[in-house]
Amino acid sequence: MTPSARILVRGEPWYQMNIGMSRKVLKPNVDFSPLHLTLVPVGMTIKKNKICDMMRLLRLHFGDRWEGNADLQLYHEVINKDTVDEDVSEDELEGGMMEDADEL
Repeated sequence: MTPSARILVRGEPWYQMNIGMSRKVLKPNVDFSPLHLTLVPVGMTIKKNKICDMMRLLRLHFGDRWEGNADLQLYHEVINKDTVDEDVSEDELEGGMMEDADEL
């Protein structure tokens, strides 16, 4: 990445609004070469029940052919990743933090 390259971010200003435009997030003529981005590791896998619920919602909002929508590529990746089969409680995922909170 060169200092003259632009960093564009695509976001939507309101829920259910797809303007499809990327915008600059940095001020003009700012050198961002010392900016070092690091990848954040994925924290945990998603439960199978949540994947099924997400697929149901995608079918409800986008129809049975939602897999063909390029804008929903993120959901394809999430569905194809490994999932947790057993129903792990939120307390176990947080490392016992909820028990500590009950003692307060």
